[in-house]
Amino acid sequence: MYELIKTYWQLCLLRLGPQDLPNSSVLLYATLVVYLVVDFALTVLDLSFGASILAALIDAGLLLAFTGLLLWGRSLPERMTQAFTALLGSGALLGALAFPVLSWQFALGVKNPNILVPSLLLLALFVWNITVVGHIFRHALSGSIGLGLGLAVLYVFISINIMRSLFYTV
Repeated sequence: MYELIKTYWQLCLLRLGPQDLPNSSVLLYATLVVYLVVDFALTVLDLSFGASILAALIDAGLLLAFTGLLLWGRSLPERMTQAFTALLGSGALLGALAFPVLSWQFALGVKNPNILVPSLLLLALFVWNITVVGHIFRHALSGSIGLGLGLAVLYVFISINIMRSLFYTV
């Protein structure tokens, strides 16, 4: 277990790529469960229990669909397991790091002047996450870092807008 967390940490530090993970459906499903649990924990801070479960499932589904379309479009479907596992594992790890900061931010409340510190930390984690996703897309697609980052930004834009329209309508 420690070796696996260490591998995902190295992935988040951009020292490893998805190709360094085993091409294992067992690892994929185990990582998916961890990702869903972390995603649920993050969303239940702001949504109801049922909505949080649905949001976590939709989030994972969007990541799967976007990654699958990218790899299918480049005729690289054989890289799907490793790429999706890398995205899930790094997302779970960064999400676990974000949980205490997000909890802190919610505890302070929106109008608290001390909210700046957790907000800046969350922004840093957000940028780090986009960088990691771009790094993974770059390796999975055998493309440039610019391509990877551009696709990561596109994915985040699409994902945020879909989740906002489903769960945060005014």
